[in-house]
Amino acid sequence: MMKFQVSLCLAVLLAGTAAAANPVGKKLTPEARQQCLSGGGTVGIMGLSGSEGCIHTMPDAGKACTDDSDCKGGCFYQGPKVPKFGTTVTGACARTDSIFGCRTHVANGKAEESLCVD
Repeated sequence: MMKFQVSLCLAVLLAGTAAAANPVGKKLTPEARQQCLSGGGTVGIMGLSGSEGCIHTMPDAGKACTDDSDCKGGCFYQGPKVPKFGTTVTGACARTDSIFGCRTHVANGKAEESLCVD
């Protein structure tokens, strides 16, 4: 019985992984796609839902920052190790206007809590 439960859990886990690897979400309408592309955006997958959305590159992408006021998008820490909350850090302006992924926000030169949006 235990072997069956482990096999069942493994099957459910693998099925979930396959669904995430091949998401099936809503597609942009042809009009929305054209509007995105003509506005300088690119069409991409938005989060785990697999839905398409329009993503714009920010004009100040990668610029050093210490607060959102330094950027068109947001100011986020980029480094090999996530800093502790309240640590003094320098961030980089967001590369795109996408809200998806894991990030550590930088405000007033200090790292805030990390957040992942799917």
